[in-house]
Amino acid sequence: MKSLKLACVGGGTGLSALLSGIKQFVQSEQAGAEIINMNRLSAIVTVSDDGGSTGRLIEEFDVLPPGDIRKLLVSLSEADDLVSSLFEYRFSSNGDLGGHTVGNLLLIALTELNQNSFPKAIQEASKLLAVRGQIIPASLQPTVLCAELTDGEIVRGESLIPERKNREPIRRVFLEPRGNDSGTAVIAHRGAVTAICQADAIIIGPGSLYTSIMPNLAYSEIAEAICTSTAVKIYICNVMSQPGETDNYTVTQHVQSITNQSGIEIDYVLVNDGIAPPQILKNYVQQEIIGQLARINTY
Repeated sequence: MKSLKLACVGGGTGLSALLSGIKQFVQSEQAGAEIINMNRLSAIVTVSDDGGSTGRLIEEFDVLPPGDIRKLLVSLSEADDLVSSLFEYRFSSNGDLGGHTVGNLLLIALTELNQNSFPKAIQEASKLLAVRGQIIPASLQPTVLCAELTDGEIVRGESLIPERKNREPIRRVFLEPRGNDSGTAVIAHRGAVTAICQADAIIIGPGSLYTSIMPNLAYSEIAEAICTSTAVKIYICNVMSQPGETDNYTVTQHVQSITNQSGIEIDYVLVNDGIAPPQILKNYVQQEIIGQLARINTY
């Protein structure tokens, strides 16, 4: 039996959870290793994050966002648990290191040690963490994620999109070059396009629809590669709608948004049809209340 070559497209916590699940399936099921070869897996990850530790590092070092890359490295790591825990350790001081993770700082250091090559830094970090599979940035170009709302307003900045005061629905997202690259065309990383073209199956999601999934599809080269691929295309829909992004969205609206943005026709959609436990629902309600209070205090 030929093992499948997977290309997983997304970002943030959603893609990390997917890769962790795939790795556990391969490790725990004898048939899993026959179906999926982890060495042939490619994870294409968005590079539009600009919040938290990542945002501060972008400003200070003018680098691509390391946060989502770090999460995927840990998800695919087969190193000792201590190494993975160290990579995820977040400093809690009130000084300059406060809020930064060891993994983010290490990726910055590896980038500088390798002639400012971010792909090379990912390769070196993959060796340290005994990662199987490839982690590929959607682009090597610094970008700003922008959202056009249905009333025409443009919101610039990934972290500002779900927290915006104007709660009009999002019509589409697009990317603009950041900093000194202003005015140049936004181009996808060729390695990401190649991985998609060579895949037997393409998995999109789960993750924040407009800030984790769509940024990848905003690159015309990536969207076209998925559209023209003969691979099976699978979308994993989020379990919950997300305030500021997919308020009151149905599953159909999630899928239609992907098609409207990129022209991609999904073959299969994976959806949870169960009811979330009360405590989880309570946590989501609490998070939304906290978010609303934060927006009131901000504006």
